[in-house]
Amino acid sequence: MTPACRVIADVHGQADWLAHALDSTALPVVLLGDLIDRGPDSPGALRVALAAIEAGRATLLRSNHDDKLYRLLCGRQPQIGPDLAATLEALSAAPDGADIKTRFVRAYAAAPYWLVHGRHILLHGAFAPEMLELAEPAEAASKPLRSKLSYLALYAEGRMVAGEALPIRTYQWVETIPAAWTVIAGHDVRSRETPLVMTNRAGGRAIFLDTGAGAGGRLSWIDLPEETVGQIG
Repeated sequence: MTPACRVIADVHGQADWLAHALDSTALPVVLLGDLIDRGPDSPGALRVALAAIEAGRATLLRSNHDDKLYRLLCGRQPQIGPDLAATLEALSAAPDGADIKTRFVRAYAAAPYWLVHGRHILLHGAFAPEMLELAEPAEAASKPLRSKLSYLALYAEGRMVAGEALPIRTYQWVETIPAAWTVIAGHDVRSRETPLVMTNRAGGRAIFLDTGAGAGGRLSWIDLPEETVGQIG
């Protein structure tokens, strides 16, 4: 029997909401990433998440916003937009900011890009069928395949359009989900009310769990295997 767990979508600085989502269950938790940026308290969200991760209660998955912070703290040069700049300023102002940064780098370095949980695939961005065959986009895959899978997991699928700052999402990946499998993803706010469910022609499903926390929406989670949805905000 598949063990139960709670999957929590993009937190985006809503520390109090994350604390509620964690405190209201005894289940192990999977965090779909994007802990930081946009919301009121990115350092607080990191504190809450890191405490759960270090206690063995939670698993963090990789995500685009968290990945930028990680790369920056590791000495690389990601583009720093207004959201990340605000997060960095808040961390600098926090009395434990240096400690949070050290703990975050340690936790994120160990974070997988996706998890297979029973008949559910959990990730931040978008799915590819190869994810069912590989535990991680690492040793067993070629470099092009590793790049493709890690990019999809972080940034999802889209195409750039002239004059647009952000890619236009295509969601063609939803059609690649096999029958009887469900992908639970964050990253894209498809609904600010309840998570959007899409079913493809083969019977595979995608559940878009990000309902806009930190951007005027709610924080959502889903308890597996029953797929019971909970929200705050």
